[in-house]
Amino acid sequence: MELLEFRVEATPAVVPAGGQVRLQAFVTSLYPLDPGARTVQVFANGEQKAELILEPQGDGSFESPVLAIDVPEASGEHRLDAHLDVDADSGTQAVRFTTAVTYAVAAHRVTLTALKVPTAVPLGEPFEVTVGAKCACGCSLSGQPIIVSTESHGEHLRVKLGDETWPGTEAVYYSNAQLQAPETEGLVSWEVRLEPEGLPLPHEAEPASFTAHSVPPPEHELRVEAFDRDKQTPIKGASVVLHPFRAVTDENGFALMKVPSGEHTLFVSGFRYHPFRSSIRVDGDAEIRADLLWEEEEESYDQHY
Repeated sequence: MELLEFRVEATPAVVPAGGQVRLQAFVTSLYPLDPGARTVQVFANGEQKAELILEPQGDGSFESPVLAIDVPEASGEHRLDAHLDVDADSGTQAVRFTTAVTYAVAAHRVTLTALKVPTAVPLGEPFEVTVGAKCACGCSLSGQPIIVSTESHGEHLRVKLGDETWPGTEAVYYSNAQLQAPETEGLVSWEVRLEPEGLPLPHEAEPASFTAHSVPPPEHELRVEAFDRDKQTPIKGASVVLHPFRAVTDENGFALMKVPSGEHTLFVSGFRYHPFRSSIRVDGDAEIRADLLWEEEEESYDQHY
């Protein structure tokens, strides 16, 4: 006796560790299957894991209802062996048909992030960032170790995630990391890594990174005023950039920044306003006003600056 088709599908093809895989059997035969020979037995490493009962669909086709089974905790490729015993004729020894079923178990993906990263840090001074981690399956990551390091000046810091999640989220666990800026000026990159420890299921995460500018200590206070050029009203929420320093204007259109001495380029921009740009030199506390032109004005912004 031969079967035209005998297969067992496993879905999804990749299952998170600790999850379930769904099994369904399909058989097509030129001969009717005896009711006593419609059970597909599924084994893993010689241990029976499931029985799939075939139901006739017409025209010699049979299908089983979908059955979910737990997957192993170990990540990697896994195999199931499905057997169907069919009597060829009455009194004849059953013929066993076998098919293999494969699926993969994946470690839980963890996303790492750095929050509240300052754009600029004074040379050699301590500063703080918040590092966070979230499991795609919502697992608790409380107490998990996070490594923050940089090759530029050999810093290697180990912190543990706290018990609470970041406000407004359900699964972003976080901790504050106290870092040290290098003594040399420039852009510095830090790497954030997770070293899973004691979790019941496998987890893995790609390293994340963040950057900050190591700059001379800010010596002076710069006060920036952003106003509508025509209405002469303050612009709230305008972005003020004196690279790498950043600020946002308040309801009165003012923003205060601590900056070092030297030549700088100031940018001020607001929603639906043409941006303002000016080259300035800072030798002490200073104040500068940026009059922004509403973008719907027909005349060119360049005519006014």
